[in-house]
Parts: sequence; C-alpha cells; structure tokens
Amino acid sequence: MYSALLIVLYSFSLCFSCYGQRSLLRPPALTQPTISTSWVDETQEHHLKSDFLEAQALFNKFDKKYFMARVLPQESITYRNSEKAVLGSDLNILIEELLQEIYEHKKKFKNFTILKSRDFNYRTTSGLLILKFNDHPFVIKLFMETPESFVKPFSKGWQPGCFFVMGGGINRYLSGFTRIKNLEEIKKHIARDSYWSKKLDTPRKWFWIPEKCRWFNLRSKYIGTQDYHAILPSVYAIIADEIKTDKKFNIFNREHRKFALGLCHFLGNRIDPHIDNFMKEEGTGITLLADTEHFPTMIGLRKELHFSSYGSWYAQLTAKCVTDCFFRDKSVRKNLQINPEKILPC
Repeated sequence: MYSALLIVLYSFSLCFSCYGQRSLLRPPALTQPTISTSWVDETQEHHLKSDFLEAQALFNKFDKKYFMARVLPQESITYRNSEKAVLGSDLNILIEELLQEIYEHKKKFKNFTILKSRDFNYRTTSGLLILKFNDHPFVIKLFMETPESFVKPFSKGWQPGCFFVMGGGINRYLSGFTRIKNLEEIKKHIARDSYWSKKLDTPRKWFWIPEKCRWFNLRSKYIGTQDYHAILPSVYAIIADEIKTDKKFNIFNREHRKFALGLCHFLGNRIDPHIDNFMKEEGTGITLLADTEHFPTMIGLRKELHFSSYGSWYAQLTAKCVTDCFFRDKSVRKNLQINPEKILPC
C-alpha cells in the first residue's frame, strides 16, 4: 500500500518538478538553484535546475580521505563465521571484470548473481545494482553515475525520484557514502547498550573503487549564500558479508515488528525500520541489520519521528512526502538553502 501511495505521489511530483513549481506564464527565475556536472578532463557541462536542491544533500556526503581509509583490503579476508578466506585482490579482479561486462550492456554476469536491479538503468549504465559473488559469501552494491545521468534524477525509477524531492536532491549514489559511517555509529550505540548488544549484529562493509576510475565535477549556483564544488568518482561500490538466513522477519509477526521499530527508536531514526532489513542468521540465531544507509539523509528528516506501529510510520512518511512535494512554498525552500537545518541525527 505504501509503495502504491508513493508511486502516485511521485507521478504528481514529477510533473510538479518539470514545471518548476510555478505558472507556465511566469518567466523562469534567473537565480533558480542549479547544479552542473562535467568530467574532470572535459569541458562539456550538464545542468539541472530545481527548487528542491540543497547543498548539504549534494556536497557533504563524499569525504575522500575517509573513503580511502575504508577501501577493501588487498590481503586475506576471512569469511564471516568461518576459517576460510579469500584475498581481497582476487575479489578486486572479479569486480573489475563485472564492471567491464556492465559497460558492454550485459544483464547476466559470469561471476555474479543479480539480487536487485530496480534502481539501475542498463542503457545509461547508471544507478544502483546489487549482486552477490557466486563463489564467495559477499554482496556488492555497485553505484554508477555519469555527469549526464547525475542531473537526471527521475530516470532511475519512482522511488529515487521521491527521495530526490524529499532529501534535497539526494540520490542512491550520494546516500551510499553514508552507509559505512552510519554503520560505525550504529555499532557504537549498540556496544554501549546491555540489551541491544546481545540481540543485534551487523555485517562488515568496505568501500571499493576501480583502478582506473573516471571522476566528475559537481558544481552549484544559487544554492544558499555560496557556490559549492566537489569532485566525485563515477563508480564505487560497497562490499559486505553475505547474510545466510534461515528465518526472515515478517511484518505479520508482532515480535518482529516490535524489534524493528524499537531499534529504530533506540537509534534516533538513524535506520530504515523496513521489515526486510532484519533477518536471523543461520547457525547463530542472532538478528542482523542488513541495510545501514542513513535514512534521515534519504528523506531529509530534520525532526525525529515518533511512532508505535508501521501504520503510523507509513502515515508520517507519506505526510512528509506530500508536504515536501506540494506544500513547501518558495520562502521555505529558500530558507532551507540559506540557513540549512541539520539532518537527524546530528
């Protein structure tokens, strides 16, 4: 039901965005928030104008020093709950081969199985593609963008389009940079709590970047009081332990709902409590949290949500989506760009 509501809202917001939230008879604003992209070694630029754009969503996510410090190691990596291991350099070779297959527009791959491709555009080779290694217990989330695809937020599906509107121009590519940092914060919170430290665990995660990665410029104009500039990798990935499960959480199970919503409250809305993000690990029986994307970043959440059921949670998210799409006037959007409120949790 929630997905159906979002699809309807997305359809309206797409039309709403295309016409710039203004009368067709009114001339375009000369200072409308704008981003431009270009390859670092080329001059051709691609542009996007939208009143929804916010600097903190676009320019505060990629920290190159932090990223490179958490790149997949080349030495031996043990499997989760096993004495077996594989060289990180061997995984690296397999991912490089996968990348080449994608650039050849293949949809089936020699050493990987697709888990999710809904948010990936095979024609433009952009978006988010989730796969698992065929011969090793790891999952890869592959993020790909080009200067041209980056400024086409509605080309990768309805859900990314909704996030673009709610999150100030955010996309899966940018939010992917939050996954490991948020994971580290989650682990700190859990380790300090006597209850959750015995109930929950998380898979290990690493960043990955191709050996010959192209980089692109992202620049802003008329977003806030200054112009911003970032240089971003066109391709990167997150490698995580594959979770072997014999019991997935079920939305109709009261204890499962209580666990997921309770953890979300404990972490201050830091995670998406979607029931599919939780599963019991085969062999250990411990609950694992699969997705550690910083959820407030995705939906532009500035005030903590309080809910006692999934119905309440869905209702509040839907209300926020409606408000962000249709009831934020120009002065409110402008104020968010000039005096941005911090996304939760701070």
